[in-house]
Amino acid sequence: MMRILTLTLLALVIPALASADAEGAQRFIEKNHDNVSKLLAKPSSPPRDEALTKALHAFLDYDAIAKASLGDEWASKSEAQRSEFTNLLKRLVERSYTSNMQRTLKFKVRFLGAEPAGDDFVVKTEARDTKNRRAPPVLIDYRVREIDGNYRVVDIITDGVSLVDNYRRQFTRTIKREGWASLIEKMNRRLESGDETD
Repeated sequence: MMRILTLTLLALVIPALASADAEGAQRFIEKNHDNVSKLLAKPSSPPRDEALTKALHAFLDYDAIAKASLGDEWASKSEAQRSEFTNLLKRLVERSYTSNMQRTLKFKVRFLGAEPAGDDFVVKTEARDTKNRRAPPVLIDYRVREIDGNYRVVDIITDGVSLVDNYRRQFTRTIKREGWASLIEKMNRRLESGDETD
């Protein structure tokens, strides 16, 4: 009887906890999206840029994004190689996300809820151009993970295209064809040139 009661209570409690976590993940996205948007609306200046970098660091889990983007190659790399790669990727992701946010800064963003995805949550949003109502909305999903009691974004899926998967394909192709040193060189060139493509 006690076992049945325990199982019944667990059946009631677990969905409630999952729902609360999903709501927390969405609130995290709403709060940080609003914060980044307000910073981007200000003219660029050293104080604003520093605040933006800090805001994005609190929003995006660069370590998780780097590890997932490198895929199977991560395990074979030294700490120094991982650190160099992560620092370069951090700058690329920061620039890419900032650029995308600026393009949709005056779009109307709707938060469409969150749902479990394994150990993570996916927060669904859509951004609609208020000047061109016929244009389809941009669908942006944030994959959110709770780490040490704090939420962080570990992937961004824009119109069905995963940031992590896209990077992984590019990086894997470069490593297999040209080697690790070539990948690092290409990442540095991207940062120097402002180019987002491979």
